[in-house]
Amino acid sequence: MAMYWKKVAMILALCEVLGGCGQQLPTPGGEPSAPVSGETAQGTEETTPGAEDAAPGAEGETTPPPVEEEPEPALVAQVTETAAAAGTLTRRAYDLANGDTVELLSLEAQGPTTAGAAVYTTTIPSDSVLRLCKADGSGWQETTAAPGTYQTSLLMVDSGEAGSFMAYIPQGWEEKENDCRRYLGIGAVVVTTAENGGYTLTLTAPALSTGNTAECMLAQSSEALVDWDQKGVPSLWATYTNLGDGRWCYDGYYWITYSNYIPTGPNVYFQMTAAYLCRSMLAMAPYNRLADDLAPCMMDVMAQRQNKYGYFPTSAGSEWLLGDYGIGAGFYDTRFNTDLMMMFLDAWERYQFPQFLETAQTYADFFTSYVQNHSRTTAGGGLFVDDYYHPDGNLPTHTSLNHQVAQNILVYRLGTTLNRPDLTALGDRMLLAVTDTEQSWIRPDSSLHYAIYSNGRFGGSDYPYLTYNDLYDMQAYLTETRGSRNESLDRLMASKKAWMDANGVTQYKK
Repeated sequence: MAMYWKKVAMILALCEVLGGCGQQLPTPGGEPSAPVSGETAQGTEETTPGAEDAAPGAEGETTPPPVEEEPEPALVAQVTETAAAAGTLTRRAYDLANGDTVELLSLEAQGPTTAGAAVYTTTIPSDSVLRLCKADGSGWQETTAAPGTYQTSLLMVDSGEAGSFMAYIPQGWEEKENDCRRYLGIGAVVVTTAENGGYTLTLTAPALSTGNTAECMLAQSSEALVDWDQKGVPSLWATYTNLGDGRWCYDGYYWITYSNYIPTGPNVYFQMTAAYLCRSMLAMAPYNRLADDLAPCMMDVMAQRQNKYGYFPTSAGSEWLLGDYGIGAGFYDTRFNTDLMMMFLDAWERYQFPQFLETAQTYADFFTSYVQNHSRTTAGGGLFVDDYYHPDGNLPTHTSLNHQVAQNILVYRLGTTLNRPDLTALGDRMLLAVTDTEQSWIRPDSSLHYAIYSNGRFGGSDYPYLTYNDLYDMQAYLTETRGSRNESLDRLMASKKAWMDANGVTQYKK
């Protein structure tokens, strides 16, 4: 990636960002296909009939051996189900090219189960070092392995020449409506003496009722997964406790439900499209083996959520969207989808696994079809795209400036990655819509309106700095790819910055 985007990715690796979409309007708060029959692969010469019987070249010359083509990169999940003492264990396993393995496990209880049911068991040398992440993300408790029960959410095991091991400890979940779930608690790490020396390490589940699941993720390597001597690395990994608003589960990323979501309540989480933990792993991947192992596997898990229409649905319902626009659960949120698709493009650029490009192609086809019926044209020919949609039908929605600008960058990137001039042209029309209406976005207090509504009215309270950051990213992208900034966007940014300065807002990009 270009230098700017590397800098952006490094910043984003430090924290998980909440996009805030799908809530009430805020108040400031593949690889190329193989040649078809009759074609020849690039770099391969056609054979003249009888050439195989021709004499070699001049004396002293030899026929060079054929060049073997390198195999295409591949990431394949092996999914199995086995009977376990407490129920059924589903395992999704990845054997990586570097020899490491990543696994996601889900134990479904077949009846009431007391805490302590085994989800995963392995053997470690007796001199292994256990690092237990503190629940508040403040650091690590380090100890030499010994029999006992250990409480943590993130475990790192270093066993010297025997390799290393990482695990998110099993968390219990109760399924709710709209593909949401309620958190039930966390299991433990149990270490016992093994019969043939060393220790048996078991990841256990919390207490479960019939149909509940205990889910975890782990990685193993014959080498060190984390360089604990690298400056900042221990404190950085300590922030990924998997205990906050965002949770990684067997089938992907979840986020705590907002108060106007359906369902909602204490410890209820919905399937979040914008998987910010994946973004953090992708940002760290060039510099950290463990992140480089986890990132592509996690993105492959997220790819399974792309629906038959081509978008990634927000599983929960929203009282606001239902009341204002008639939009039910499983809706399309352009901002959440934009954030995730940016990750798929980053994953494709780094790993070249074909499913990441295929996911982007499917989404691009959906989006180009979507805008034909869910957009509005400005006087100059620009195009505003509706923020939300449901295939069951809904009223036309508003277009918020942050959604429009962020997905504008995505459409440009899709056009370049997929070699689709139609997407580039669409991106130009989306940018034109903003420049066409530049002055209408500016409020009397110099802040910006949140959205343009289907009746053409501008209004709503903008986020304190999110939209400014999107405009900043767009200017950086235009400068990098086209060599110049957009003057209209500069004026919008200047107006918003004046408001931020007057109101003590300092978290914006600089």
